[in-house]
Amino acid sequence: MRIIAGKFKGKILKDFNLSTTRPTTDLVREALFDKIGLMVNGKNFLDLFAGTGATGIEALSRGAKFCYFADNNANAIKLIKSNLSLISAQNYTVFKQDFLGTLNSLNKQGAKLDFVFLDPPYASDFAEKAIEFLQKKHMMQPDGIIIWEHDNSKLDFISTNFLNSTTKKYGKKYLTYIA
Repeated sequence: MRIIAGKFKGKILKDFNLSTTRPTTDLVREALFDKIGLMVNGKNFLDLFAGTGATGIEALSRGAKFCYFADNNANAIKLIKSNLSLISAQNYTVFKQDFLGTLNSLNKQGAKLDFVFLDPPYASDFAEKAIEFLQKKHMMQPDGIIIWEHDNSKLDFISTNFLNSTTKKYGKKYLTYIA
């Protein structure tokens, strides 16, 4: 895994193999940032279900003003912090708690998010619950974008509930952009 572009371009990030973690591939991250890359500059980014932290670190590399990383797995948190130590950024916070705990903490702080990247376990309903929370608590900036990485099992739900969303396929993975 590497940082694709920006001020930390080319940095090699550490990876690990846990049955509970499926890192976003370089190809999918590259496609994601090809779409939102310039818009990230100066914005707040949340990497929920962060795993290795690669997506949030890519956002920092491309000029994100601040990035929040969240994961409830202790090994993932160690890896995120290790990967963050490879770059010279200080504009981030790492949460070791589940996604709802993180969202509650951010909501209590009054955080307004420009970008939220969701990459939960595909078989879970965690993304649906996170999106509902973000919308109910009005945590997104007016022009904010939620990006959801998922498999084909979520396509019907998305087409029914997010009529103005855009979905792109990358192999067996999908990225859905919800504005």
